[in-house]
Amino acid sequence: MAIETGDADTAWTGPVGAPLVILLHDYMGRLPYLAHYGIRLAGEGYRVALPDFHGGRSTTSPDHALMMLYERYRDTPGALAIIDDAVRKARAEGSPKVGLVGFSMGVSLALEYAATHDGVAGIVAHYGKPLREDTVVDVPVLFQQGADDEEDGIRPAERFRLAMAARGNLEIEVFDFDALHGFANQQREDRFDLTAAGVAWERTLGFLQRTVR
Repeated sequence: MAIETGDADTAWTGPVGAPLVILLHDYMGRLPYLAHYGIRLAGEGYRVALPDFHGGRSTTSPDHALMMLYERYRDTPGALAIIDDAVRKARAEGSPKVGLVGFSMGVSLALEYAATHDGVAGIVAHYGKPLREDTVVDVPVLFQQGADDEEDGIRPAERFRLAMAARGNLEIEVFDFDALHGFANQQREDRFDLTAAGVAWERTLGFLQRTVR
């Protein structure tokens, strides 16, 4: 199965009308490993959208990626509009449910989208956190965190889980890996962890099967 030519912001793969999974890239951009990830998801029977939040740019330099991250966050509504355009297109084509699979920056955007838009069935969050401390979501979330995903000794995913549990959302899970933030990014040789990425993939499939099918 191949990646389809899409509009300026989003590429597509997978059967039209199937449940939609949107892959939200990290601060380095839409690197090649995500196209392969999307094809694998399509092979599991999902319609897959791969938005580009950096206007065609990507990098493996953390310094360059950080500049793009700041630029993207200065226009968060623009990023949410890209996600919403993909959702609307897929729904018009018959996709019954929508799941979001994010990586770092993409997790922040996924949580923000779910907090401000209806219709998300579930979120898979690889080593990320909410954009805002007051973010509230009422959908299932699967956090898959690196060993270094903490701030001042506090793990943001666990803090978010506890905050949502206090509001009645008991469908947030947090799994920690003995691997670094970015462990699923195959273009980062200093971070990629084959074992962690494999386990995360299997957990992701199980979660999507429960929530998005």
